[in-house]
Amino acid sequence: MDFLALSNLNILDIALREIQKQEDSTNFNIATIDLNDDATLRLFRHGMTNGVFQFESAGMKNILRQLQPDRFEDIVAANALFRPGPMQNIPHFVARKHGQEAQDVPDQSMADILAPTYGIIVYQEQVMRVAEQFAGFSLGGADLLRRAMSKKDGAKIAAMKTDFVNGAVAKGHDSQVAEQVFGYIETFAQYGFNRSHAVAYSKLAFQLAYIKAHYPAAFYKAVLNDAIADKKKVSTYIAEAKASGVTLLGPSINHSWQGYSMNKAGALQMGLASISGMRRDFRESILRERQENGAFKDLGNLIGRLESKYRKAEQLEPLVYAGALDEFGYNRASILASLRGFIDAVGLAGESMSLFASLTPKVREVDELPSAEKLGYEREYLGVYLSGHPIEPYLNAIPENKRLDIASLAVGMNQATIIVYVENVKKIRTKKGDQMAFVDGMDLTGSISITLFPQLFMRSAALLEPEKVLVVTGKVEQQRGRDDIQIVANTVM
Repeated sequence: MDFLALSNLNILDIALREIQKQEDSTNFNIATIDLNDDATLRLFRHGMTNGVFQFESAGMKNILRQLQPDRFEDIVAANALFRPGPMQNIPHFVARKHGQEAQDVPDQSMADILAPTYGIIVYQEQVMRVAEQFAGFSLGGADLLRRAMSKKDGAKIAAMKTDFVNGAVAKGHDSQVAEQVFGYIETFAQYGFNRSHAVAYSKLAFQLAYIKAHYPAAFYKAVLNDAIADKKKVSTYIAEAKASGVTLLGPSINHSWQGYSMNKAGALQMGLASISGMRRDFRESILRERQENGAFKDLGNLIGRLESKYRKAEQLEPLVYAGALDEFGYNRASILASLRGFIDAVGLAGESMSLFASLTPKVREVDELPSAEKLGYEREYLGVYLSGHPIEPYLNAIPENKRLDIASLAVGMNQATIIVYVENVKKIRTKKGDQMAFVDGMDLTGSISITLFPQLFMRSAALLEPEKVLVVTGKVEQQRGRDDIQIVANTVM
């Protein structure tokens, strides 16, 4: 047995607990879901597998888009094949599934055993079944053959080949065909994966994907809490959650807990732990005070009820920038402008609430922060643009059927067009001394690296600045030595 310490099991547990709270789902049983559920398989076909165990990498998503799985067995096979050795069989597997390559096997007696994998040996258990049925091996003997082949033990393989051919002949097969079959399984066996592992891994993956397809709010609550400190993952999950119709509410001084939670309407509420720059003990103090003495009524009430060590503008500002005090009815700039006045009033009043009431200033109402600045602070403190996104005003410039989201890009696309907000530009010189650049860009669905070679760089250099919104067309490629994808640009506007 393998005992794996998997955060995915925590994610599954959190999601299932959330589902059980829903009135129409109290009898839901993850163990009895349909493993050929089409809505779930659709996620795999589209490569929408962020947060799904073993299917999150860009390489795996690309294979899923090529394979177009329409049954659980395809998921199991993809899981087994996506490893350094067996990967060479993936193009043949895909071609055979789509009828573009014949499913040839050396002998028809193997056809049923290899039918689920289109005539290709993917699993070690298939090696054992062929040895058993074709050559009369016991399953113990078949396991010894599997082990010798997977370890490439030449002496043992040679000895067992004689037993294999003799056993096949005894079962009425031609000796020449027997040698062909042995050669066939020897070629594949060294790459065979343990099917029982592949099924167990894939079943867990399918359960997670099923929840993602049918209970998206519960799924995103679980994965966001698991990745709460990883801003890149959080940004991706939030974009996906919004795209799948989940309502996302920002952090709230009166409604948020530490992590992500779901309210009675099924909306996802960001937690106070999502706010960068807030000390854990400060968050805990706020929640404890709220639970013991009720909701905070306004800015003065909040500051008056805080422990004295937390009555500092630098402690409260992250709450303001993240929008957690918006419910007090004033814009963020006004609350920021008023913090010190309220803090000073509490300091002068000491423990006397009546004196504090007489000293409490009014909120200084000023114009709201410029939109770009407000969004910038959200990005800084929450890791995401919550109340808008810098590219939103530009999305209508190009029809949806003429552009793609970053999340839908796949290796091999030659003329992919995206709209991106530039986050960072890195300029370098080639060995010849020519300038080129790597641009980090993002849209509503994710981030990507864009490569501009010298010729295009010369034409586009003036556009390559952080906070610019660009239209980029180019070829989608795998990044060298990494699992991420990139766009090699051929036009930038």
